[in-house]
Amino acid sequence: MYSLEWRRPPWNHQREAAEWLLAKGSGYLAFEMGGGKTYTAISAASAMGSERVLVACPKSVIGVWRREYEKCATRPFEILLLEKGTADQKAQEMRRFLSGKSPGTQRVVVVNYETAYRPRLGAAILAAGFGTVILDEAHRIKSPSGKASRFFGKLGARTKHRLCLSGTPMPHSPLDIWAQFRFLHPRLLGNSFTRFRGRYAMTHPEFPSKVLRWMNQDELRATISPHMRRVKTADVVDMPEILHDRIEVELGAKSRRAYQQLEDLLYARVDGHEIEAHNVLSKLLRQQQITGGEMVLDDQRIEFGTEKQDMLTDRLADIDQPVVVFYRFSADARAIEAAARKNGKTYGEVSGRRKDLTEHSEMPEGIDVMAVQESAGGVGIDLTRSHHGFWFSLSYSLGDYEQANARLHRPGQRNNVAMYHLVAKGTIDEAIYEALEKRGDVVGAIIERLHKHH
Repeated sequence: MYSLEWRRPPWNHQREAAEWLLAKGSGYLAFEMGGGKTYTAISAASAMGSERVLVACPKSVIGVWRREYEKCATRPFEILLLEKGTADQKAQEMRRFLSGKSPGTQRVVVVNYETAYRPRLGAAILAAGFGTVILDEAHRIKSPSGKASRFFGKLGARTKHRLCLSGTPMPHSPLDIWAQFRFLHPRLLGNSFTRFRGRYAMTHPEFPSKVLRWMNQDELRATISPHMRRVKTADVVDMPEILHDRIEVELGAKSRRAYQQLEDLLYARVDGHEIEAHNVLSKLLRQQQITGGEMVLDDQRIEFGTEKQDMLTDRLADIDQPVVVFYRFSADARAIEAAARKNGKTYGEVSGRRKDLTEHSEMPEGIDVMAVQESAGGVGIDLTRSHHGFWFSLSYSLGDYEQANARLHRPGQRNNVAMYHLVAKGTIDEAIYEALEKRGDVVGAIIERLHKHH
């Protein structure tokens, strides 16, 4: 064990949390964005004495960890980012890296959740003897049956020091915490998710994800609280406000007709294309795509209307500052780009196909409108160059939604942030927006709305 040191003066809550981690050996830093959880975790990990450290994180932030270690580590270290190659190649690269001999030097391996559990790499990680494992955005393993979640449950059982980091540890519901504690403290919440759920929630008999009533929540909080340090950014950092506004969009006849056909028949025909929905959730997905004006089926573009695009075009004309537009579906990016071009504004994108960011994952100068797909841009990027944001199409995930908003509303932002939500009247958009506004379970709210309408 090394002494706790700091590269720069910490905030009081960081010092207290690091000392708490060292005393306990493992713990959960539930710091909101900007609360300094990464600095706290690295300082604590440097003092824990482990020669080998594994960091698991979303793919988009692997590079961030090298910079953070360079800024924060208080003992000699070498770091390996497992970014390229097959799982087998990554396993070989990791073994070579860990076989190096540098007494007193901490060897840090950074891997993304999507590949860590792959057969050969997963076996190599389990056999590597990591003394400390840090899960960044730990809520990414919240699904009890997920492959990554089960893998880290196994890894936690053989790791001395286990750290979870997340500003949203329970993005959907208190049930999200079980799989994370399977890694952090395996016996604390029991070894059966079904029994855990049965104790703390009464669920719908047909839709197990729909909670009818919460139970024993005081008991659950009392059980997990000793193992978590919670920090709200507003309590430790002076932050500007974030203001939310709803912009209603009236769908045109073509969009409305296709939307209603899916509602009534689970089938619609548009310009010779057939759109089918095989169940309620696929119907909702297709309806949300219709509100955006376009979908792609079997590599064929189906166009409905430009109502949201036209509204965005109109609103962008009144803003002479950089703008970020979040969206869910790939087809939406074309509408956002068209709206930017019509206003003579330069366009950039963060998605599965493009990342128009600086080397430090920031919004670059020279881009007026940045379209950000919420699945690709929810974590690890800094969009504080803008203080105007739009949601073209909304996410079902409260956690992803809040993470995305925090790209603008975070330390470094000097202005109040305005977030505008394009909501098609009389559609699923309204149910999603209202659930997010209430910080509720989006899928559950939609299902409840369906029952009321039928």
